[in-house]
Amino acid sequence: MLMSVSFLCLVPVFSGTDNMEKGLRRVFSFGFLLTITSLIIYSANYGIHREYRFEVAAISINWTVLLVTCILLSIIFRKRKFTFE
Repeated sequence: MLMSVSFLCLVPVFSGTDNMEKGLRRVFSFGFLLTITSLIIYSANYGIHREYRFEVAAISINWTVLLVTCILLSIIFRKRKFTFE
């Protein structure tokens, strides 16, 4: 859950008007919203006995978001051609 909140905190960092940055913001926001939605659904269906079900869903969502954003970030950084010297 905390990782999903950190995704939401990353949204304002990429405030550019480039399509890649817009897509990055959408993926971060969608990951957070999807995690919250799954928490609500699992809590409604299973109550306090949601046990590992929500945890597996949240981890799957977070890893998918990380996979997609890593690709987008690599494209963005490649375009900017950062050099660390």
